[in-house]
Amino acid sequence: MAAGIREDAGVVGFGLSGGGIRSATFALGFFQGLARHRLLRHIDFLSTVSGGGYFGAFLGRLHSRPNLHTADDVEFVLGGEPQADHPGADRKQFTDHLRTYRRDVLRYLRENGRYLSPNGSGDTLLGGAILLRNLVSIHVALAFFVLLGFLALQLPYILLAAADILRVPPLRIREPVLVSPYVVPAFAALALMVVPTGWAYWLVGHQRGVTLTELRLQVLAPVLLTAFASGAILLFGLWDRSPHGLLAWSLAAVGILTLVVAVAVDTRLPVRLRRTGAGSGPPPPEQTAGLRLNVSRLHLLALAVFVALLGVAVFDTAGATAYWHLFSDEAPPVSGLVTAGAALVGLLAAAQQTVARLAPRAEGRPRLPARALAWIMAIVLLTLYLVLMAILAHGITRGYSLLAPGSRADPVAVGGRALAGVAVLTIVVLLFGQLRSFINRSGHHALYAARLTRAYLGASNPDRHRGADRSVLHIVAGDDATAEDYFPPADRTVSAAWRAAPLHLVNVTVNETIDGRSQVQQRDRKGSGLAFGPCGMSLGVRHHVVHAGGSEDNDPVAADGYQVFPRDGDEYRAFALGTPDAAQPTPWEPLSMGALVGISGAAFTTGLGARTSLPISVLCALANIRLGYWWHSGVDPGQRHRHQPPQANWRRQLERVFPVYSLLLAEMLARFRGTSLPHWYLSDGGHFENLGGYELIRRRPALTVLLDAEADPDYTFHGLAGLIRKARIDFGADIHFLDAGEIATMGLDHAFGSLEQLRRGRNPAGTVTCEGSPAAPPLSQRHFALARVIYTDERGLRKAPERWLVYVKPTMTGHEAPDLMEYLTSNPTFPHQSTGDQFFDENQWESYRMLGTYMAELLCSEGHSHAGPE
Repeated sequence: MAAGIREDAGVVGFGLSGGGIRSATFALGFFQGLARHRLLRHIDFLSTVSGGGYFGAFLGRLHSRPNLHTADDVEFVLGGEPQADHPGADRKQFTDHLRTYRRDVLRYLRENGRYLSPNGSGDTLLGGAILLRNLVSIHVALAFFVLLGFLALQLPYILLAAADILRVPPLRIREPVLVSPYVVPAFAALALMVVPTGWAYWLVGHQRGVTLTELRLQVLAPVLLTAFASGAILLFGLWDRSPHGLLAWSLAAVGILTLVVAVAVDTRLPVRLRRTGAGSGPPPPEQTAGLRLNVSRLHLLALAVFVALLGVAVFDTAGATAYWHLFSDEAPPVSGLVTAGAALVGLLAAAQQTVARLAPRAEGRPRLPARALAWIMAIVLLTLYLVLMAILAHGITRGYSLLAPGSRADPVAVGGRALAGVAVLTIVVLLFGQLRSFINRSGHHALYAARLTRAYLGASNPDRHRGADRSVLHIVAGDDATAEDYFPPADRTVSAAWRAAPLHLVNVTVNETIDGRSQVQQRDRKGSGLAFGPCGMSLGVRHHVVHAGGSEDNDPVAADGYQVFPRDGDEYRAFALGTPDAAQPTPWEPLSMGALVGISGAAFTTGLGARTSLPISVLCALANIRLGYWWHSGVDPGQRHRHQPPQANWRRQLERVFPVYSLLLAEMLARFRGTSLPHWYLSDGGHFENLGGYELIRRRPALTVLLDAEADPDYTFHGLAGLIRKARIDFGADIHFLDAGEIATMGLDHAFGSLEQLRRGRNPAGTVTCEGSPAAPPLSQRHFALARVIYTDERGLRKAPERWLVYVKPTMTGHEAPDLMEYLTSNPTFPHQSTGDQFFDENQWESYRMLGTYMAELLCSEGHSHAGPE
């Protein structure tokens, strides 16, 4: 190679970044260039993310095809020439067969550059029908659950009215609003829970033995308030139901409860002091701080109760009022039209203003931030959805009739309908909530994974090239591969081509917005990298392989390590922390390679790793934009020998009883708990690290080659910067990129440059054009950068010899072929067009492939003429 690194220098790892079809096509071209120089057989590790996994799975499946016998055959199919005889077949005949096979494979990949809709309108209509079916299904499932909640909320006041205990609601205002009875307990919680617990904070932890004059006003205030309220009660009468009497009773209750809370908490302090032997002196600061913290937590709980009751009252009121005005015979017919018209006008006006703020203006008016817009849309859609469900609930029970002014509704009949509705929906929810397969099949994972499987893993399937119809809509046996077939065990006899395949690591992200142990919200990474490989899974920081014994570095059950899952056939053997001798095979949900690649490419879904946010999760859930996958790990976290929070037990039970609804709500509310529950939410590996370099840095290969084909039109190197930070934090690996002077000193400036030289616009030859074409966009000076990887321990001491990293960035320098320059002129963002474009036409697909091939040839052609690092 141009870096001057010997082919036998040590372990070589390639990382293929995310980037959808763009990354897959560029990687295909790059590996075709490597195949021409017979270098594929020297790759030991292949770590892929998202779009890089499309090609990685294609390459791995190509090695396993029975019609390819040696590594020479694989490299020939990708662009090389056969180098050896093939036993049992005439060489020329076999070579002709491989040439035909190579042409068919390449043509199939090119034709499926629009793998989501390769056949035009027919594919689009089918995909649209599937998406519509899944959208309706997910909302029917949610409607059952939400309707059951709203019906159950109506039961208390309906049953009280039927028993003549509460014939009419205790609070009523004039038309057109039908106020829910839940307004009373909501404001009761405010007066009797929120105010006392908030006031009690100031009464907790004061020193004993002070005089009356030294007491602060906030300490005397509850006593004075109670005395005032008591006097008011005596003045207005104990049984006065006037507003004055109600106010007096409320003030008295607030004062008394404040004193009760303060005394109940404060009296615990002497008990703690006696237990700790602190004597009768002033209480330690940490003791009083702990008591005040408990009061603050109690205050937060009271606030949560108040907000929940108020929310119930608001939606119940909105549902009853809307139904009465729109559908009730008792309501004037005009009022429903007026209300609906006013609501429509208001929504249109709000939408118009929102669009006006989002549209760019010539005078540079600032646009509404995307995060703020997401919050607005999420709140509006969720509110409309809940109000609609409340309307439907009142339509089922006719519970609105009990709230209407002057209503003569029969509470018994209303109660009967409510009980019947609750009973039926309870049965439906219990049965439907156990349908575990629904949670993944109702999203888009199945469609996405199927198209990827047929387009990339199926590209090397000889059976796909024998028939006239090669559409990705058709299922052909042999496209996909199970983990057992793709990662054959060591004792299985395989071909030489299969043995030459690199060890493929498929990277995904385990989303974790709530730490499973501390229950603290995660605000940085919000997930962990998980790599599926031939020997097991990598998850966490410290370990990636299991040994029967060994040093602390390789101990699979270290207290600060992570759960290790070595693969044993179709099972992962889970080691309970602290008990390695009790390791037992654990059933897990098997995933095919197509499913793994689909998960690794789940770029947009409810869980986005570090970019996960509540409004985006709500919007994605309501729109059923769900590409992620709930994977059953087969591991019961309750059996781990580590601290488990009390909340974990009831959450595990809830997941067992209602797996569908518990997981759906977790997606909608962005409450992902990592590996603390049996189901792990897996999404795009790029949500953790997008270059595939994390797992390679963990394994310390002598040479790491990273193909960074993620969308980076401004050349900010965002993915590379994330890898550098994580490598330094997690593995003590310092990735130091060489500057132009260091590269020139090594004699490698003919191929490599600094990161700055990779940026667009740094090439003075940026006006290079094709004949008769307009000037091309600014160009770069180099395609490649070189870095040292230095591993250090916690004391800053070097742990291993330095390694080398070759960074490959798709760039244009002006020396490429005329067709590439013409495409750049017509498409200025090439080679970093949007990842949202997953429908490559022939020109686009061929341009990315040829750029990859050109850059690989450039990197390999000068490898033996310069001395370099070894």
